[in-house]
Amino acid sequence: MRYQTLLLGLAMFAASSAHGQSRSFSLESVKTGRVYGPYVLGKAARIEVAGDEFILTPRGNTAIEFHGLIGDEVYGPYEFTAGRIIKVGSALFTLVDVKTHTTPPASEELPEAAVTLPLPEPEPDPEPAREESAAPVERPKPVAPAPAPARPARAQRRDAPPPVRPQSPPPRPVSRRRPVYQREDLYADLPSPGLLDGMALTLSISPYEAVTYDTELNRGGTDEVTFHRQSAALSFATGRVTLRAGMTFNTEWEEALPGGGAGFVDSSLEEGGGWWVDVTLHNTLWRRGAWFVDLNVAGSYREETADMATRTLQQTGTMNVTSTSTNGPSTTNSVPVYGLVEDVGEVEFSESLLKLGLRLCRSAETWSCYGGAVYLALEDAKLEPGIPANAATYGVDLERANPLLLTAGGSIKASGVHWRLDCVFLGETSVRVGAAFVF
Repeated sequence: MRYQTLLLGLAMFAASSAHGQSRSFSLESVKTGRVYGPYVLGKAARIEVAGDEFILTPRGNTAIEFHGLIGDEVYGPYEFTAGRIIKVGSALFTLVDVKTHTTPPASEELPEAAVTLPLPEPEPDPEPAREESAAPVERPKPVAPAPAPARPARAQRRDAPPPVRPQSPPPRPVSRRRPVYQREDLYADLPSPGLLDGMALTLSISPYEAVTYDTELNRGGTDEVTFHRQSAALSFATGRVTLRAGMTFNTEWEEALPGGGAGFVDSSLEEGGGWWVDVTLHNTLWRRGAWFVDLNVAGSYREETADMATRTLQQTGTMNVTSTSTNGPSTTNSVPVYGLVEDVGEVEFSESLLKLGLRLCRSAETWSCYGGAVYLALEDAKLEPGIPANAATYGVDLERANPLLLTAGGSIKASGVHWRLDCVFLGETSVRVGAAFVF
């Protein structure tokens, strides 16, 4: 009986050891809400997350780690807990749908050998002690063994049906359904992420901006003028959208604009200021590790008010000139006197732009950089009501001298703040410094 119990226990242990366990999880993007996965956690495996490839490595039973295929970036280790927010590459993700799967054996029936084990034959009792007796003991005579049955002929053995063997039941199909993502189970263990998670707020100032325009007066005369200004801005970036708004100060022309004749000498813009807004939409065209290409479309509007100083040549009075002659009487003539007169009036400058940009960017944990180009697809600049001179108003047509801009910049993270530097060259010259706070 003990022999049968031991074999039955070993069979049940072998059947139970066929049950395997595996853990799976998914990653939800904090910015877009898109779910990537599921990923099965086992040995080190190559996975793809949001277009980037990583090596997923478990760290014991409670942590995971991601290794970038390009570069030496290592993200983690992170605690393997549902609802935890982690950073993989340059984006934030939430661990969701963390599950442990148990794979049942092919059949729940015990092996046939464990069911039909033959019972061991009982051991024969020891021969009873013989009682001493004076009477002789009769021993049974040996019986001749029965003859063995005749073996069937070879032909009969070939024609005989094969022996019937017990058939095991067919294996039960194992369900391989994909885990279902459920929104209500995202943050069961941790509080929900804040509204500003993954967003950036930037404060910046520009101590120097210069833009050159080709000008044309409607009464004749063409030239160039360069606007100089300073500005301060506040930008808010989330996902693929960046909103910026700012104020401008000390707007002025670098040199006076020459007049178009008829007493109009020149004019100059000074002591201006205003505001501007900018909306940019971003789309990632290509990504490889920490490198990516950003295609962006931006629309901006600017409005400024400034003083326009105009100098004209006007008659300021008359002067009597007396001429004498040796042969006759002297004569007196009235001669007009001209001088420069400066008038100051208020004008309004406005500009609308549609910009197409392309940038190559590199993003790391503590620093980033980029370089690219911007093309001004549409532009509309106005100076109203124009330049007043000698009781007339000169209309001015403005157009950017160069519609192509080159951009470059980067950031360094220190004390939890991303310190930024952004520069523009060619069609526009500007330097902007700022501090970005990433939530």
